[in-house]
Amino acid sequence: VYTGSQPFVSAGLAVYGDPNREGGAHAPLSYNGNAMPSQGEKWGGGLTDYEILGVVCHERYAIGGADPKSEQWAAEYATWCSEDSEIFAALEAGTVDFDTLAETFKMLETAPRPVGTEPRPAGK
Repeated sequence: VYTGSQPFVSAGLAVYGDPNREGGAHAPLSYNGNAMPSQGEKWGGGLTDYEILGVVCHERYAIGGADPKSEQWAAEYATWCSEDSEIFAALEAGTVDFDTLAETFKMLETAPRPVGTEPRPAGK
């Protein structure tokens, strides 16, 4: 979402995303052959990190149907998307960004994995 798909192609990365998630990792341009546009400010997009997280949370929980109260999704929702989420609040305040939040919040019970704003191999 942040970089779009073209930087993955330019970096020679064959796949992106979590290979262990349902559907696995994806190949850049594999959906319809067109590049996914970048949304993050550092890559020319118009959204802040906070706004990107808001879109991802809305997509997962409102559109995608993940139930934030279910055993499967409650912890993830609380960590990233709830009104009480320290990560969401810090992104909104601008005190962290996708490059710094993993280090900043490593003390959480379930520490976030690095998000970052640069393309990198899947699972890294």
